Amino acid sequence: MVVLEAHRLISIDTSGLDALLQLRRALARKDIPLVLCEVNEQPLGLIHRAHHDETLGPANVVKDLPSALLRARQLIQ
Repeated sequence: MVVLEAHRLISIDTSGLDALLQLRRALARKDIPLVLCEVNEQPLGLIHRAHHDETLGPANVVKDLPSALLRARQLIQ
């Protein structure tokens, strides 16, 4: 399980989004879920506009760290 706190990521471009998706794919090949939390408005907007909500899993992009930990527990069970 990887929980990525993104609160310090204030801006991302398509290359950064591609890198994030590559990380997700690499983790998925090893059956390791990726949960994003505290994603700022601009990166979240790009994820939505690029239609990668489904790629990342809508339930795996959460508001805050407690929600991410709850999601992690759900995925582990």
